[in-house]
Amino acid sequence: MKKTLIIAVSIAVVTVFIFRDKLFSSSKGAGQHSLPVVSALELQTTDVIISKELPGRTTASQIAEIRPQVTGIITKRFFKEGSYVKEGEQLYQIDSASYEASYVSKLARLSEAMANKKTAQAKKERFDRISKKNTVISKVQHEEANLKYEQAVAQVKVAAAEVEQAKILLGYTKVNAPISGYIGKSSVTKGALVTANQNSELATITELNPILVDVTLSSNEFANLKSILGELENFPVSLIYNNDTIYLSKGKLLFHEVNVDKSTSSVQLRAMFPNDENLLFPGMFVRLVIDEKYDGIYLVPQNITWRDEKGSLLVWGLDENNIANPVNIDSEKIFGDSWMVKDFPSNVKIITENFMHLKPGSKVTIKEKKE
Repeated sequence: MKKTLIIAVSIAVVTVFIFRDKLFSSSKGAGQHSLPVVSALELQTTDVIISKELPGRTTASQIAEIRPQVTGIITKRFFKEGSYVKEGEQLYQIDSASYEASYVSKLARLSEAMANKKTAQAKKERFDRISKKNTVISKVQHEEANLKYEQAVAQVKVAAAEVEQAKILLGYTKVNAPISGYIGKSSVTKGALVTANQNSELATITELNPILVDVTLSSNEFANLKSILGELENFPVSLIYNNDTIYLSKGKLLFHEVNVDKSTSSVQLRAMFPNDENLLFPGMFVRLVIDEKYDGIYLVPQNITWRDEKGSLLVWGLDENNIANPVNIDSEKIFGDSWMVKDFPSNVKIITENFMHLKPGSKVTIKEKKE
């Protein structure tokens, strides 16, 4: 009986130790698996380009309104309406008969003045020689000879100027194109009387290549753009026209207004584009595209960020010891579905999954990636 009792007690003791070992082992395993399992990502920098579209309107690079500079009758028109004309090409002919006659008359007067000058010069030189020989001559006669020579020289200059003016007026009877471009309809026909510097133009020439694009943006937008791009002049730009058609030729910014419009608080930009195929015409609504480039940017997915009660933007960060803590990220720009962040701790990963119930200082386990 006593022996049996000792055996039973021994069995009970062994059973207790076995149960204790199992319980300890079970509790130890449960402690290991109780750490939150999260997914983490190590951020890498990248270069980001954000395209900014600004509505604008095309305008001609040059416009010349053709007006006559002399009065007369139109005797001929040389161009076809809507055609391309080159600089210096003759457009109209104004009756030149009276201007030719005036030119010939002025030439004759010039010849007469030059002959008078030659006579006066000979007389002056004769008196100069006599005076050097101490010959008794009238001082008044000598001075008179010099004076008449000076008058003759002046008359030659006046006559030459009149000839030049007559030549210019005769040249104005040929109305030439001041610039190259497309010429519109003619407001006059053969036989029409035109007057010098009249208010109404004979025709208008529009230069389409290159073509300009004017856009207007707020002063704040302009300040931000300048802070990002720096010097705006000659900065490369693109164009969208005809709804969503991309213009293949690249352009460049020419200039910007130095003053802000007081009534609208806006600033005007102007860009220039080549227009070799004449796809763009003045007055078209277009969208100017400016590419803003950001170097060395971290992209943080928006769906893993949140804001605290102060409005600060946060993300869960993970240090080298797998300790999770909120990390403040400074960003005001979005690229796609991510925040653009300039600075981020190099030794910190971001938690991308299973972070909803984390607390600052939490120890976590990183989920292994499946091959």
